[in-house]
Amino acid sequence: MDYNELITSIFQIVIIPCLGILTGFFVKWINAKINELAIKTKNEKEQKYLYMLKDTITSAVIAVNQTYVDSLK
Repeated sequence: MDYNELITSIFQIVIIPCLGILTGFFVKWINAKINELAIKTKNEKEQKYLYMLKDTITSAVIAVNQTYVDSLK
């Protein structure tokens, strides 16, 4: 087994699953922080835009992660 195969195997076994875990953690963290800001905000318009921002960021992070993982496989 040469080094390229070893590195590829390690990458597929260790790094790719970690990307999913990190993505899940990041999405939960973003959701928590935006919900925290929305609770502090009394303005309904600001709350609406905060939730729109949360949905946009969450969708973008998940889409980029899925594209990256698919290209690695």
